[in-house]
Amino acid sequence: MPRLARNIKDERGSASVEFVLLALPLFIPIFIFLNQFSTLSSQEMALQTLARESVRAFIESNSDQSGGALVNQVITLGGAKLGLKPEEILEINSEIKCSTRPCHLPNGRVRITLTMDAIRNDGRSVQASAQQYFSPWSQ
Repeated sequence: MPRLARNIKDERGSASVEFVLLALPLFIPIFIFLNQFSTLSSQEMALQTLARESVRAFIESNSDQSGGALVNQVITLGGAKLGLKPEEILEINSEIKCSTRPCHLPNGRVRITLTMDAIRNDGRSVQASAQQYFSPWSQ
């Protein structure tokens, strides 16, 4: 009987060792996935904010040329304020589509689409767009 008690006593810490050995390899892929998901989500939220602010700046500008320059400025300065790295900001491509030519006409619609290249995101590109209309009373 004392021999049986000694064997049970020796196996006391084995459950925690087995848990660590079996669970850690299962948790590592989950942590990697959550990290990737978090990164993509934060980039998408930043692009959505930049798209909204870019279209607002374009609408408030005086001309198509100054509007395009303001969009680039919003992306550069706003991206830095939102926590994007300089290399991430350089990867952002903007596309401005207008329902009329020139864009700055009453009742015209402007849609700005921002795309972050897939270089750093394991082949996934992040995209966001926003649109706004010029006032019927704008000049």
